[in-house]
Amino acid sequence: METIPKDKKRRKFIELLAKAMVQEAIAGKNSVLAAKELADRIEGRPAQAVTGEGGGPMRVHVTIERIGGNEDE
Repeated sequence: METIPKDKKRRKFIELLAKAMVQEAIAGKNSVLAAKELADRIEGRPAQAVTGEGGGPMRVHVTIERIGGNEDE
């Protein structure tokens, strides 16, 4: 990433964006949204459970079918 033109500290845009979001979260401006976005970027988004009917395990059925070619191979 490139630095911001004419910035004496040679910061990158993403650095200023992160700083602004942290300041918003601390100041209480859009605090929930800013905090969520920061947490998603820093800690990673929470895993989403994939479950079957009624919250139970999923059943997966896989069928592999060979099409064409020599059946003797």
